[in-house]
Amino acid sequence: MKRRVDPTISVVLVFTVAVAVARAFVTRGLVGEAIFLIAPMLPLAALTVAAHRRDERDPTAWSILAAGMAFLFASELVWSWLELTDPDRFPSPGDYLNAIGIALIVFGLWRTAARLSPVGDRTGFVDATVLALGVGTLAWLFLVEPSAGKAHLGGSVELWTVLPLALDIAMLAMASRLAFALRVRPRAYVFIYLAVAGAMIVDVIDSILELGLRTEIGRFEDPIFIVSFGCWAAAALAAGPVARAQVSAMRYLSGRRATLLVGCLSVPLLALIVQELRGERPGSATLLVVALVELTIGGLVVLRIAGLIAAVRDLATAEGVERFAALVENASDVIVTVDPDLVITYASPSTATAWGLDPVALIGRRFTDVVAPEEAAIVASQLERAAALPPGSRLTLETRVRRRGGGHRICEAVMASLTDHEGVRGISVTLRDVTDQRALENELRTRAFNDELTGLANRALFMNRVEHGLSPRAERSDRIAILYLDLDDFKQVNDGLGHAAGDELLAAVGQRLKECVRPGDTVARLGGDEFAVLLEHGDGPVEAVSVAARIQEVLALPLPAGELHLGVRASIGIAVAQFGSTSHDLLRNAGIAMYEAKSSGGTRYTVFDPSMRAAAANRISLRSDLEKAIGLDQLHLVYQPIFDLKTRRVSGAEALLRWEHPIKGSISPVEFIPIAEQSGSITEIGEWVLERACLKAAEWARRGHRLSVSVNVSAVQLQDPIFSERVREVLELSRLSPQSLIVEITETAMMNDPEATADILAALRSIGIRVAVDDFGTGYCSLAYLKRFAVDSLKIDRAFVSEIGPKSKNLLAHSILRLADSLGVPSVAEGIEHQAQLENLALNGCAFGQGFLLARPMKEDDFDTFLALPDPSHRPKEVDA
Repeated sequence: MKRRVDPTISVVLVFTVAVAVARAFVTRGLVGEAIFLIAPMLPLAALTVAAHRRDERDPTAWSILAAGMAFLFASELVWSWLELTDPDRFPSPGDYLNAIGIALIVFGLWRTAARLSPVGDRTGFVDATVLALGVGTLAWLFLVEPSAGKAHLGGSVELWTVLPLALDIAMLAMASRLAFALRVRPRAYVFIYLAVAGAMIVDVIDSILELGLRTEIGRFEDPIFIVSFGCWAAAALAAGPVARAQVSAMRYLSGRRATLLVGCLSVPLLALIVQELRGERPGSATLLVVALVELTIGGLVVLRIAGLIAAVRDLATAEGVERFAALVENASDVIVTVDPDLVITYASPSTATAWGLDPVALIGRRFTDVVAPEEAAIVASQLERAAALPPGSRLTLETRVRRRGGGHRICEAVMASLTDHEGVRGISVTLRDVTDQRALENELRTRAFNDELTGLANRALFMNRVEHGLSPRAERSDRIAILYLDLDDFKQVNDGLGHAAGDELLAAVGQRLKECVRPGDTVARLGGDEFAVLLEHGDGPVEAVSVAARIQEVLALPLPAGELHLGVRASIGIAVAQFGSTSHDLLRNAGIAMYEAKSSGGTRYTVFDPSMRAAAANRISLRSDLEKAIGLDQLHLVYQPIFDLKTRRVSGAEALLRWEHPIKGSISPVEFIPIAEQSGSITEIGEWVLERACLKAAEWARRGHRLSVSVNVSAVQLQDPIFSERVREVLELSRLSPQSLIVEITETAMMNDPEATADILAALRSIGIRVAVDDFGTGYCSLAYLKRFAVDSLKIDRAFVSEIGPKSKNLLAHSILRLADSLGVPSVAEGIEHQAQLENLALNGCAFGQGFLLARPMKEDDFDTFLALPDPSHRPKEVDA
């Protein structure tokens, strides 16, 4: 925040400038002299007021300055009178009074600087003297010495011409001394610096004129002199109490002070160089003066630096001792000293806060008494070893220190041999409490190698254990086996009960797995719902299969999952180490076997076989090729007619996806659909199938064939919340009536997420699309869910239809027919291959059917030809057994 200028000071400064301007234009006569005499009257009055101010700490200094200003005023009166009566008189009484006035001002500035400087500080005097000598040298070389050769003046005239300049240099020195004493510059002292600078400029100009042109009436430097008087007045008005500096300047040397000293030291030499360049040869007296000044300035600078070094050394010694004592007394680390007999001779106060022990009470006790008893012998041995080391050597030891009231703190002890130190004569022990640090390290280590949820080993630790078991140093690396577990349908737990319940279930599974193995075996959670078990020192595959069977049994028992208790099913892959196996090979093989078990229906275990690796590689290759199949036009649809079993006429067709691989030929959907579902490409493929089938059905409708088209939908597609919107877009694109589209969904897909599935099916049926349950009877959809889903038809799986013969009937198939009848929805039989199956189903109320007996799947062109027949009814043809 800026300080506001006193209005009185502002008035004085403005008035001073006005007087200076007036003097510049009126230089002669009574008016000019009267104007000039106003200038010293202002500072004389202001300095007198400052000398009598009550809050001023040293009125004597201001009194001296006021006296000096009074003499200056008197000198101006005399000069003004002589200007009118005897202008050529020089020196005059005015010159004598002026010299006395300047001398008093110098003394007043010295008194002020002495009061404000730190006690015993000589550096300000040294620096001010160096500055005065440097400026004086310049004045001698460029003013006194040149004029002495040009002007033929008497000795008295030359003396009184140069004397004011010398007094100005002394005044500059005292002002500099005052500036060096103050770390902060009050406004009053800034005005003093300006006043001194103005007076010095005037006297320099005056000396040039007097020495070069003898006396000169009407000096043009008067306006500057008037401004200088105004600054004295402003300084007096702005004066206030200033405290003595507390830190000696000897203790610091700023960049500006150092530059000043070096500059002044260089001035004489630089001035001589300048004179040489100008062609002016200095006389012998001048050279002697310059040499003396140079030696004097150099000696003062050396004195200054020596004083600085001494002060710094003393300060460092005194403050160092105080600082070290303060650091030891207030350090959080515990510092103790022990003698060669391991007896404590000093204990820092931090022992009270760190260990709860009284530091005074510790003196005289053996150091081994404060450490854990089981570590006392080790600590004593290390202390004796440290005492025998050369002075300054150190040993580091980590030990546990007993706390008052029980418990221990882990401390890192640094033992230093100080046997040659007079104040110690023993061993210094610095103990830092690292208990929290070690706890954090243990926690980080646990997090790095353990699963945070279950507390089991994580993948990194598990792989480390496997590598250790497979190392050549292991007893029997060929007896190592890995079980790779993946929980079946775990996603339903997270989606249905929430992730908190899922986490609880995973933690419980981890504990159950630990109960199924020996203490030396390792159970790990690899991530998500995947676990692994490392069996060491077992009997190879026999024991691994036994453990896998036991795990299946144990996990089937109810486990906590939120408010419920659920049994868990798992697919387990088993891999046994072979010669040359690596940890990655073993885990990969177990993973391949696990995926083989899962693809076979899950809830089982499978032992890895080398042929599985080829199958896994084939799946990866198929996955890569499948992602490019649509763009390469390798996928196509075939259509199998669906017949009305009463009229024996075509009522619709099921769109079936086929893949013609350019190298591997025709690939079954049973092989590539699961791969598409795992990779996520089933979404793109499913949209392509839906769009293609709807476009084809719309084409049939334009030709007069009002047939429905059935499209299979994956469970992955049902998880897409905008699936129903996508179906609506396809219907709008193809212009197919929604009633002509039947979406087929398996029981398993429906039950993955019943809530979401119900919403999607409701959205589809609101459009007018019909929903059929495909492969009904192979899943676990309950009657309640069937009613909730409000499906439009049930499709009997071919496995049940195949068991119907001429003299036998499948009770489950007939039960499905009765269930469909009770729900009021038609039934569709799949895989009809024999006449007896057709007749039995029709007789028991099956509404629709499809199969090789009625018609095989056809390509689009063949299906169009089939529809073009005059009577596209079925021509039954028995399928060879």
